[in-house]
Amino acid sequence: MTMKMTKRTTHTLLALGLAGGLAMPAPAAEIYSSGGLTVSLDVEIGSAAFFVDNPNFGLGRIDLSNGENTGDTSNYEAYVKPSLSFSYDAGGVAELYGELSGVLTGTLGDGDAGGFTAGDDTDADIEAAYLGLRFNLTQGDNPLVLDVSGGRQDLQIGNGWLFYDGNFDAFSDNAFWLAPRTAFRNTGIVRLGNEQVGFTGFYVKGDSDNDRAEVGGVDLEFTTDYGQFGILYAEINDSDEVNFARRGMEMVSLRALDVPIPAVEGLSLSGEYTKQFGGKGGNDFDAHGYYGQISYSFAGLPFTPTLSYRYSKFSGQDGSADIKAFDPLFYGFDGWGTWFQGEIVGEYLLFNSNQRTHMVHLSGSVSESIGIGAIYYHFDLDKKNYFGIPVTSTDFADEINFYVDWEVNDNLSVGAVAGVAFPGSAAKQAFGDNDNIYLLQAFAIVNF
Repeated sequence: MTMKMTKRTTHTLLALGLAGGLAMPAPAAEIYSSGGLTVSLDVEIGSAAFFVDNPNFGLGRIDLSNGENTGDTSNYEAYVKPSLSFSYDAGGVAELYGELSGVLTGTLGDGDAGGFTAGDDTDADIEAAYLGLRFNLTQGDNPLVLDVSGGRQDLQIGNGWLFYDGNFDAFSDNAFWLAPRTAFRNTGIVRLGNEQVGFTGFYVKGDSDNDRAEVGGVDLEFTTDYGQFGILYAEINDSDEVNFARRGMEMVSLRALDVPIPAVEGLSLSGEYTKQFGGKGGNDFDAHGYYGQISYSFAGLPFTPTLSYRYSKFSGQDGSADIKAFDPLFYGFDGWGTWFQGEIVGEYLLFNSNQRTHMVHLSGSVSESIGIGAIYYHFDLDKKNYFGIPVTSTDFADEINFYVDWEVNDNLSVGAVAGVAFPGSAAKQAFGDNDNIYLLQAFAIVNF
């Protein structure tokens, strides 16, 4: 991937104990139900406050809209997201459904530490707007279901490694970290499957910050007692080619998630490998990315801790004519550090391209409603450049995060994160400074 921006990231936060720490939305309030038709209304409100000392390892926050260095940063983000959804059940054989939602966002203060949003700015827009039709092709406890939908909606595959979030949430979108926008601008999705096997055929189009990239693909997924397995093929048919070289890229991805090890209770493995190739219009792709993770849950100990280690690699550009830098596409999250690897480095500095990362994650539950955790990362560059800036070392940074999530009730979730990032030789050369970055952030999400 040819990077013409300083940073490539998205957002997002959704579930208790997941990246950003938001709780799963409370069930939408049913406002009408009669004759098979159900209409529901949901309103979600999010807010977060951020304090970052020594952004860019002491160089200061660079506002990407005007190039101004604003030094240290503190900012506040908020959004309101109302949603109206409906479903019509035609006697248990077919179901028509849809949703219309909007979002109002605002950022106050200095803007985010990456310089992607400015302070004192607001924006309003449509978020989701789609219709779908679902058929039960067979009967019984595990029916074969055909689901066809189109419009502005989400597409989430696997654990968000490549497809999770269709909106960049930068510049005028505001609320960069909270990132309530996830829907692709346009989609057509066909799903066929049951609880064990699922086929997804899709066409999606990203937002303008993602060069309105149009992607078509198919995904086949198997869910068994031995884990979840999948294979994905996709091709980028068109792209504006303003921020990223993407047109003509093809990819194949193989994944295995939460595979238990029978000999050791509580031990599981996960991993994914993606090869990117093809190209047209002068683009020739030859990139790859992969990760492997091992996790062990100590069921008999207080707080039921889980200890995980993960190694991930995303290829970088080596100066050849082929595009060898891995394109992370529309990645999202499936827990703290996935796939935003570090609340400092993963949010503002490295974005799953030209990167090798070691992660050690210890998490636990103080109670049914309170989760805590600590994560250590070591970041290396895959090739000796930082977005084209030559460096003589691949040692980029180390980072430590501490987090707490509290699901106060079905409608309110709060949490906080503290972090520190230590520059390595490559970061010191790229930024010309060597200060540690300190971060403190807190958030709250309310659902009505």
